[in-house]
Amino acid sequence: MKRVILISSLLCVVNSLLLSQTPHLTVEGTLQVIDVPASSQADSVLTRQADGTITQMPIESMNNRDAGACSLGYHVLPVDFDFQNIPSNMSSSIWEIRHCHDLQNNTVTLPSHVILTFKGGQLKNYSNIIGDQTGIDAQSTQIFDGAALSGSWTLEYVNVCWFGAKADPLINSSPAFTKATSFLTNQQIRRLLIPSGNYHLEEFWKITGAAGAWNPTLIDGYGAVLDNTVCVAMFSVSLKGLVVDGAERHGFVFLRGQGAHHEHLLARNCGLDGFYCGIDAGGNDYGANFQVTRCVFSGLVSLQNGRHGWLMEGNSTANRSWFNANSVVSYGAVSNAEKGFTWIGGTGPNGISQMNYNTYMNMNCEGNGDISVDLPESKSSTFIGGHFVDKDVDGFAFRSPGGFNVNFGGRYVGEVERSSFTYVNTDLTGEGGIIGRFEGVDDIQTKDLTVSNELTVSQEPFMPLAWSIFPKSHEVDIIAADNKTNHQFTLDLQDMPSADALVMRISRFGKRNLSGGYQQKYAYSVLANITKDTAGNYHLDWNKLNDEQNCTINTVTINPAGIVTIDYNTTYLMLGSGFGVTEYQDTRDTDFR
Repeated sequence: MKRVILISSLLCVVNSLLLSQTPHLTVEGTLQVIDVPASSQADSVLTRQADGTITQMPIESMNNRDAGACSLGYHVLPVDFDFQNIPSNMSSSIWEIRHCHDLQNNTVTLPSHVILTFKGGQLKNYSNIIGDQTGIDAQSTQIFDGAALSGSWTLEYVNVCWFGAKADPLINSSPAFTKATSFLTNQQIRRLLIPSGNYHLEEFWKITGAAGAWNPTLIDGYGAVLDNTVCVAMFSVSLKGLVVDGAERHGFVFLRGQGAHHEHLLARNCGLDGFYCGIDAGGNDYGANFQVTRCVFSGLVSLQNGRHGWLMEGNSTANRSWFNANSVVSYGAVSNAEKGFTWIGGTGPNGISQMNYNTYMNMNCEGNGDISVDLPESKSSTFIGGHFVDKDVDGFAFRSPGGFNVNFGGRYVGEVERSSFTYVNTDLTGEGGIIGRFEGVDDIQTKDLTVSNELTVSQEPFMPLAWSIFPKSHEVDIIAADNKTNHQFTLDLQDMPSADALVMRISRFGKRNLSGGYQQKYAYSVLANITKDTAGNYHLDWNKLNDEQNCTINTVTINPAGIVTIDYNTTYLMLGSGFGVTEYQDTRDTDFR
């Protein structure tokens, strides 16, 4: 029996005379001596019960309580807690985990609405832990070391350190990153934390899973440094505050987009490119294609990489690749071995790759080994501001020859290859300020022209200032019997006003991927230049087919009565009669609308 002395008075004075030969105890108040049953538990305390009695209890049971009407339950799990026989009163509770629990390779089914609060403890050696609206409260330490987590989990975020990632360049954190990503995507949790530090990854990190295409997911790096490639292969996954330093091939790889916002990323000292879109065939083989759309890239820096600052390669093994309708803001390419920002086109089973209608703002390319920006297939893109210093062997700092690209502002230390419109400063005499480069109509290579009202019929037209719609009542479509060969449409020009030179843009629509059950409109466009002499006779001066239209023009004829007939073949099936539009423009800028 343990004998306990309780001092019931609030006033107790204990004087121990340390210098005396015979220490004595002076007590003011009342002494009460109580016998307490013996206990073999070492980690225990004496507690006063509600009835006033004294008993010895384990420390872990001090805060235990069942769920009440106004609060969650609270249970401190003892070191020998039996996860195979969980008491029925432990649902809707907070479980405080202080010990390392070996689950003996079992499957554990948690009761509903439990919050696991880890206070230095861990769950390990499990086959599966099945949650039921389970929550987690933990620091950046390892709390899970087992095979699988399934069921349903209600979390604000997932931490890679929970699965064993350590900010230690001597420890391989690849398995932890893989498990954390799988848990994140399978549970459709929307945030993954990577605490600041240096992490070693022996395998490149591919972010993929089953999360929905339009549900934003954030990978939050807090400035964490990884030494291997980060590959985004899932829609709407955004990267923030990450560094890739010294990856063998690429720094960051973007395979999917749809609403992602990548910001504050640094790729440095990588063997190939800092940023990359492509399948990397023969290398890491990231996927079948890249399809990046509707994304924002802001505050990205590519520094001292072994090849390009940012490369996009269009070859694909499924569908095709594209980089469309994105915004690149404050991208910097500094001291890379080759080009700052570049594109290499390619093909896939469904056609050639595309790079269209993107916006680039305040890009900076300086100190690289080759041209600043080289985008041979970019179309309908806008470049605002920026600083482009690096030139190729021909003296170009910027190449973007596709149709309808425009440049506003910025400093180009070198030539700018044709854009539809340029308002920039260059180091070339006479090329500062506004430069009207009217070298194309709908992506058709034509002559350099000076905009004036004195064009002759021998000149090809400049960029039309406005298009007018040709009346439908003056059009006739004949769809080929096989939907592909010898389509025809005619235009009756007899009621057209007198014009020196008409530019006709004729567009018709077809279907692609019809055999797969997926129909999408595809435009076939033809350009024709038609003049009318003083005697009232019409003449066809030239006709051209827009690039990449999967359409072949057989003949274009015009008779004295002003009937234009165009006969053409298509690769894709035509939608049918009436699906299309014809526009026209007088090169003297007369608008007939």
